[in-house]
Amino acid sequence: MGKKISFLSIYLNDFTLNPSKKFIQSTFIYGFFGFLPLASRLFLFPIFVKYLSTKDYGIIGLSNSMIYLFTILFAFGLNAAFSRYYFEYRTNTKLLNAFITTIVLSIVGITVLFCLIGVWAGPEIFRWVFRGTSFSFYPYGFQACIISFVQIITLLISTFYRDQENLTKYSIVALGVFSFSTLFETYAILVLGANAEKVLWARALGISLFSIPYWIYFFYNIPIRYDFRFIKTAFKYCGPIVPYSILIYLYINLDRIYIAKFLSIEAVGIYSVAITIASIIDIVIEVVNNALSPALYRRLKSEPMEGIIESANGFFNVLGLITLFTSSVLLLGSTFLLHHLVPPNYNQAIEIIPLLLIGFTARYFFRVFLTPAFLFKKTKKIPLINLTAVIVLSLSSYYFIPNYGLTGAAISLILTRFSLLPITLIIEKNDTNFNFKILHQYFANAVLIVCCLLTYFSTGFSRQCFALLPFLYFIFYLIFLLTSKKGQKLTKQMMIQ
Repeated sequence: MGKKISFLSIYLNDFTLNPSKKFIQSTFIYGFFGFLPLASRLFLFPIFVKYLSTKDYGIIGLSNSMIYLFTILFAFGLNAAFSRYYFEYRTNTKLLNAFITTIVLSIVGITVLFCLIGVWAGPEIFRWVFRGTSFSFYPYGFQACIISFVQIITLLISTFYRDQENLTKYSIVALGVFSFSTLFETYAILVLGANAEKVLWARALGISLFSIPYWIYFFYNIPIRYDFRFIKTAFKYCGPIVPYSILIYLYINLDRIYIAKFLSIEAVGIYSVAITIASIIDIVIEVVNNALSPALYRRLKSEPMEGIIESANGFFNVLGLITLFTSSVLLLGSTFLLHHLVPPNYNQAIEIIPLLLIGFTARYFFRVFLTPAFLFKKTKKIPLINLTAVIVLSLSSYYFIPNYGLTGAAISLILTRFSLLPITLIIEKNDTNFNFKILHQYFANAVLIVCCLLTYFSTGFSRQCFALLPFLYFIFYLIFLLTSKKGQKLTKQMMIQ
């Protein structure tokens, strides 16, 4: 069959041998700059927890949830439709310009409509959802409206540059939004001694000062035109996206809303610290997936099915090894180091991180079990998975959070994420019946989960020992893969022809 090389080597070789010399560069840029918003959250994390109260940090967490929701509503799936139909019009400048301005004007109209509804009903909706708290539509909902709208239009321009493969301008937009928002928020906290409200105003001002001049530059030579034919086509595509996106939003954010409702905004702040640390696993999984999966999709067009299965399993095992390393480092760091970085009022966040890591570990298997569906375009049933997540999260949060506090929120997250795996696997077996070869990943994650549980239920020196075990396991597992005969056999399963 020829010489064996790693999945990563094939990925790099595929790009190197490709006639387009931009592929390696573009993959790095799209991966790196695409995750700058998450990088901003991590960069600001130590500043937030040091200088903001738990209540202010909780308000920022709830505001981020509202920004996410308003982005879905204001864009109404048109941003996804733009990316889908861009390639149909890109060779005709006149049609492409008309399509861009039609999408932008439609988003402006939808935003105005929702804002008018917000002015009329927003205060009452916020009072009903967040009753008993100080989180109100004015100013926090209003701030979220501004930030969401600015982000949508700027993201649309960024998408245009990405589809155009204009890496320079794509990078400028991504770096500009990241720099302005991060610098303004940092200045608001460190220099002005700001609270949550002022920090959010600083973010809105920062991204607006960069984005609005860039809009003028981008649209300066584009004639303004609205064509109903384009919007009719776009809505046919984006119609199903909106409920799907809202389900994802609820799946990701309902726990914070329930914590604010049943506990307090201060509890949301503490929980947000723990979630920020644990969600690094999600970030790493998505970065690795975005970096390696393009080669897998490209090989789908040129290799027989056996080769695709072998390639996919190679990808799954590389992803599993990286996920294990990330999880073990987070467990170790949160136990040994985090209490030196956060004030004592966030100590409860440190206590529940081991439980949250269990829930986030399930993301690896969720990604693995869903990959065949995307590979072979069997995605119609995926919304059922998200609907299941929302139902389980709602029911479990309603019971566990009022009775067990933030520990209950962590338990609810674990139940929700692991409840998705059986239904995902059933759907996958019915639609693709993929031959997974990841047995050692099951064992490795079982070790991690047991150690997380032991860490949570232990104190003092015992807690530190249990937190160290997954990292030691990873080291010995790596040595085993590289040196022993059985390990080399396992290593071959992590390679592709």
